[in-house]
Amino acid sequence: MSIQKWPDGLPRAGNRQFEQMKSISPWFEIYKINEKTFALLEPHHDEEVFSFILLGDNKAVLIDTGMGISDIRREVENITKLPVMVVNTHTHFDHTGDNCRFDEIACFNDTFELNNLEQGHSKQFCQEFMQSGSYQNLPDGFVPEDYYIKPSKATRTLNHLDQLDLGNRTLVIHHTPGHSPGSICIEDTGYRILFTGDTYYRGSIFVHLPGSDQQAFFDSGEYLYSLLDRIDILCPGHNECLAPKDDIGQLHSTLGKIKNGLLNFEIDRGSKFYQLDHFNLRLPLTD
Repeated sequence: MSIQKWPDGLPRAGNRQFEQMKSISPWFEIYKINEKTFALLEPHHDEEVFSFILLGDNKAVLIDTGMGISDIRREVENITKLPVMVVNTHTHFDHTGDNCRFDEIACFNDTFELNNLEQGHSKQFCQEFMQSGSYQNLPDGFVPEDYYIKPSKATRTLNHLDQLDLGNRTLVIHHTPGHSPGSICIEDTGYRILFTGDTYYRGSIFVHLPGSDQQAFFDSGEYLYSLLDRIDILCPGHNECLAPKDDIGQLHSTLGKIKNGLLNFEIDRGSKFYQLDHFNLRLPLTD
């Protein structure tokens, strides 16, 4: 099965099964995963990035803040009046775009990630992702040439296996480096969901970027495989808001084959490109 390129195949199969709720801005699509979990998709950019709102009795967590092209805080406040803490799965531009709109921000305790937040992402850097053909239906008033990510600051740093209590809802932080040094997955113990950020999604997974680490990614694949008995579904950070947990088994198997030289790849855009069934991998040219 080949992975359809954006915008072909929208809405994707992993999203169509959920009730779509009304958004304030047409830039977002909002899907109700369960009565206390909502996925916010930005379908009009080829990143197809997801953020997630998780409601507890006392507090809400917003997993990532998207691209910052439209106001995600308005969407969150339209869903809940609870106090909201942002938890960044990592600090690439497409997951921290609206961090600046929130007062409480948590990310993994890693220098690379903390510096990314405090520096933001420059207009020059962001222009790479606003090329013609990479977006459609931009919000009124948004000027692609002016796009950049404002600095923000972590008010809380997270460590491996930290727990966040939202009130009758507990989240566990799992450090899964590889895509970036401080990448995390977030386990929802009650609903048995694993929010995987960019560590896994159905699409092209990048492990060749500045800050990426191939060996760390392979180790994280092994670690995620050890969590399978604790989870029922995956909620990734791009493309489809739901994936079966069996995808982690396929990732684990694939990484094992790559380590043993059993999978073919092509050299494409300065990386080793592995084209697979449910996901693709871009690894560095040198291990």
